[in-house]
Amino acid sequence: MDDPHADGEAYDVSVKRLSAQQIADVRGTLINILGPLFTVLYEVPTVPSDPTLRQIAFVNVHATGPHIHAQRKKGTIFPPEPVMMPPPMVA
Repeated sequence: MDDPHADGEAYDVSVKRLSAQQIADVRGTLINILGPLFTVLYEVPTVPSDPTLRQIAFVNVHATGPHIHAQRKKGTIFPPEPVMMPPPMVA
């Protein structure tokens, strides 16, 4: 199985000293900045008790601790291929 972390296509960011609202804000900001070609998750080993975090949690029992996980979406290329415009038609 390929590990996107080993390929440099996924990154984990510690949230150790952040409040629940700060975690939600960081996740939301990364989703907005990175756009639709990326997946951004608040990944946790167990369901959080905090209601703000429970709403956004992605439970992965193999996670070593709560963190923000960001990676290129599966099946996409980044940076995307440039769109080539056809030459103008001459009448």
